[in-house]
Amino acid sequence: FVSIAITIPFVAILITKNIENKARTNIMNVAEIIAHSTEIVTGLETKKLNNQIENYINIQLKNLKQIEYIIVADKNGIRYSHPHHDIIGKKFVGGDEERAIKKGETYISEAMGTLGKALRAFTPIYDSKSKNIIGFVCVGTLSQSVEIAKHTALLYIIFVGFLGFITGIIGAFLLAQNIKNTLLGLEPDEITRLYN
Repeated sequence: FVSIAITIPFVAILITKNIENKARTNIMNVAEIIAHSTEIVTGLETKKLNNQIENYINIQLKNLKQIEYIIVADKNGIRYSHPHHDIIGKKFVGGDEERAIKKGETYISEAMGTLGKALRAFTPIYDSKSKNIIGFVCVGTLSQSVEIAKHTALLYIIFVGFLGFITGIIGAFLLAQNIKNTLLGLEPDEITRLYN
């Protein structure tokens, strides 16, 4: 019990951190790929809301796991793709996109958007000729989804720990029975009395 009680918290911390790190790496990789794709760059260069970007993003989302949304917007924050079609053409919400547009930075932030609190990766989009910033990509996974994954992992760890505890009890009981048989059913104090 003591060994399991000491081990479980360390394993739980390690696994929950690993889940969040994987989520961060995943959204960042997707953001980088989308920002460099020809379809997105040419779509933003034309500056027309003609569903080209939206259709491309919808195809990508079908093949991606643990990604809730991919938003492509121009440098003015006007959305060219969004999970809710009626929001396309409207300004990006959150306020954490400024670093991507003004400084050309690639980063991760946690902010409240139209879909709720989310872990979001931002990366700028550059035009194909002059390499000026023409927009940005925001790839997000809802914080709630990350927390659910963490809780699921914790439940699994507790379950495995409980199985280990039960196995330990059964092992201890069988070992005690074996020792008792070896000692002819006598308790240690009885053996001491006989010896003395």
